[in-house]
Amino acid sequence: MFSIIVKNENNYKKNILNSIKEFCRRKNFYIDSIDDNGINFYILRIENYKYVDWKEVEFFLGRTLGKVIFEDNFNITEEIGIDKFNNYSYDNKITQNGVEYILKKLYTNKINNIITLIDFRGRFLDYADVISRYTHKFKIITNRIDFYSEFSEKTAYNYGNSVIVTSIVNNLDENTLIICPDCDSYKFSETLDIPIIGSGNTKQNLIYSNFQNDEIKYIEDYIPKGIDIHTFKSALYSCCNIKSIGDYIPEYCYISGKRVLIDDIFLKIFNS
Repeated sequence: MFSIIVKNENNYKKNILNSIKEFCRRKNFYIDSIDDNGINFYILRIENYKYVDWKEVEFFLGRTLGKVIFEDNFNITEEIGIDKFNNYSYDNKITQNGVEYILKKLYTNKINNIITLIDFRGRFLDYADVISRYTHKFKIITNRIDFYSEFSEKTAYNYGNSVIVTSIVNNLDENTLIICPDCDSYKFSETLDIPIIGSGNTKQNLIYSNFQNDEIKYIEDYIPKGIDIHTFKSALYSCCNIKSIGDYIPEYCYISGKRVLIDDIFLKIFNS
C-alpha cells in the first residue's frame, strides 16, 4: 500500500465502487481509499498546502509514511517531514529489461559483444545472469571477488562462457557496452565513446539512464491527474506486489537530459 498527495482541485475521477471518502477532522484535507484488484492506496486531497497541518497528514498516512507520491509540481520544504517515494526497485527492473532487450538484438545480429558489468558492492547478480546468456566475453568489476567467483564457475558450467572477475577498472574502451546499475559508483571519463547503461537517474552526461515505458493499459483509471506515470507504476510494483508492471520493455531513456529511444543504444553499437 502507498499514498498519493494532491491538491483538492485535481478532481480525481474514478469508476471504482468501493472507494471511501472521509472529510478529516481539521477540515483541510480529504482521503480516498482505493482497494480494487490488488491496487491499494490512499489519495489525500489537500485543500490548501499553505495552511495544512502536516503533522496531522503524517498521522493519517500511517504505515504508508515512507511510501508517498506527490503531484509533479509539489515542492517539499523543510517543515514537511515526508519523503518522496523511492522508485529504486522498479527502476532497476525496467533497466534490466532494457539491457536484456539490447543484448538480445546484438546476439541476433551476431555482433561480437564485449560486455562489462561494474558492481563494486555485489548487488546486481540479476544483471550478471542476464548478460551471461547473450555474450561470450564478459567481465565483472567488483570488490566482491569471492561472491562473483562462484557465479563465474556456474556460468562456465551452464553456458561455457568465461567470466573475468576483477577489482581493477581498466581497458573500458575495449567494450561493446558497459553496464553500471549504480550509476554514481564510478566517475567515467567524458572521452569514453561507448554506451554506458545505469539504473535510475544520474548527473553524468555519458550514461543512458531513467529507462521508462508509458504503457498504462489496465491502470489508466487509477492514475490521478498530475501524478507521474512512471512513479505510480513503480508504487504498484513495489508496494502492491503487481509484478506484471515490471515485465514491460522500456521504450526510451535519457542521456545528457535528452530523451532517446532505447533502440538508439543498439544502433550506436551496431553502426560503430
